[in-house]
Amino acid sequence: MDASLIFSVFVVIIMIFLAYWGTKWISLRYKHISNGKYIKVLERTIISQDKHLVLIQLGEKVYLLGVTGQNVETICTLDKDDLHEFKNTESTTDFNTIFRNLVKKQIPFIKKQIPLIKKQIPFFKNRNSDKSKENDEL
Repeated sequence: MDASLIFSVFVVIIMIFLAYWGTKWISLRYKHISNGKYIKVLERTIISQDKHLVLIQLGEKVYLLGVTGQNVETICTLDKDDLHEFKNTESTTDFNTIFRNLVKKQIPFIKKQIPLIKKQIPFFKNRNSDKSKENDEL
């Protein structure tokens, strides 16, 4: 390998690491800035380009707000205790578990499709015909 290629790969890896570290640092910093002394933004969900749902804690009350480009509207008010009930019922499955379960469900379908795929691809046809010729010669 050429030394300049190794150096280039090293520089790209360093830049990826710095970008990751920088975004992590900015997000932690923004979290401290966005939460005030009395008002805490618990969660924000984007519904469309200019519409958001925001969950805000103000003292012992939690407010669900609908935010658009022109308007902010209170959808409902909850007690802090009500919010803990939602957290306890939240699903604890992670992406890896969900993905594995979906793949396991698809495996029988994939196994059924393999013979059909082999019939359609010329590479497999030629390999099978070559094996049958070898068997005939023996």
